[in-house]
Amino acid sequence: MTGWTTANILSTLFGAALFPFMIAVAWGKMVEVFGAAGGWVAGFWIVGVSWLLNHGLGLHHQAGDVWIDMAMAAFVGLFVQSTLAGGKPGKAVPALISGVLGGLLGGLILSIMA
Repeated sequence: MTGWTTANILSTLFGAALFPFMIAVAWGKMVEVFGAAGGWVAGFWIVGVSWLLNHGLGLHHQAGDVWIDMAMAAFVGLFVQSTLAGGKPGKAVPALISGVLGGLLGGLILSIMA
């Protein structure tokens, strides 16, 4: 992997950690305060700001063409946060299976279209 420096690795880790942190801190609170509209606004705002920081401003460094980084960061970050807060890891299995199947389907469709 050329181009990977200590600064790039730290920047990528920071950008990856920022996304689930923003989800854990802000999304639920916006839904509490504004209801379903708060969830939609949080979705656009959190994902948009995270994408801008990670990809637009270059916090996140990529080794290839496939961008799964933010979805993977959200899953890992929220899984760890939930587990540390006393959640049961087994409850994440349906979401993990859905995510893997969705990724496989998306990859299959992309490979057919390319």
